[in-house]
Amino acid sequence: MANQIYQFTMNFGNASTPPSLTTQFWNNSATPPGWQTYVEPNFNNGVVRAGGPGGPGNNNGNYAVASTGDTLLINLVGPAGWSWPAETLLQVIISPANSPNANQGFTPFPTVYYPLAGTMQSDNVTMQFSVPDAVQVAPGRNNYYRFELTIAFRACAPNSTTPVYFADDPEMDVMGGN
Repeated sequence: MANQIYQFTMNFGNASTPPSLTTQFWNNSATPPGWQTYVEPNFNNGVVRAGGPGGPGNNNGNYAVASTGDTLLINLVGPAGWSWPAETLLQVIISPANSPNANQGFTPFPTVYYPLAGTMQSDNVTMQFSVPDAVQVAPGRNNYYRFELTIAFRACAPNSTTPVYFADDPEMDVMGGN
C-alpha cells in the first residue's frame, strides 16, 4: 500500500492569459523518484487501451498507476499568498475511463463523489486533500482499470477576494497484482 499523489499547480493568469492548472503526479518508480508531468492518453478512436503509462510524447500518455489498498492524495499548489475562500470544498468525482463508451457508474472507491476539506501544509502554498477510502478494485493479475479523477474548486489569487474557478480531469490506472 502506498500514497498516490496528484498535484495541481494554479496559475491565476493575468490580463493576457487565462487561469490554468499544471497537473503532475508523484512517481516512486522513476529514477530518481519525483514529480512527473501528466500527459493525457489518447483513446485511439475508441479502442480500449491496454493500460499502464508509456511516458510523455506517446499516445499512451503519462499518469499515475495505483494498486488495491493505495491511498489517493490531492495537492493544490498556488503562489505565496493564495487563499481558500470560506465554505469552499474540493469536488472530486472518480469514474471509469477505459473507453469513451465505458459505464460511468463504477469506481475503485466505495463512493463516486467526494466533497473534501484540505489541510494547508507547512510550505504555506500547498493544500493537501485525502480521499478517505483506499482503492478497492482488483482488476486481476497484469490487468488495468483506468479511472478519471475529475476535480473542481475555487481559490483566490494573492491580495484578492474574488474566487477563480479551476477544474481538471487526469486519469489513473489501477493495476492488478499477484
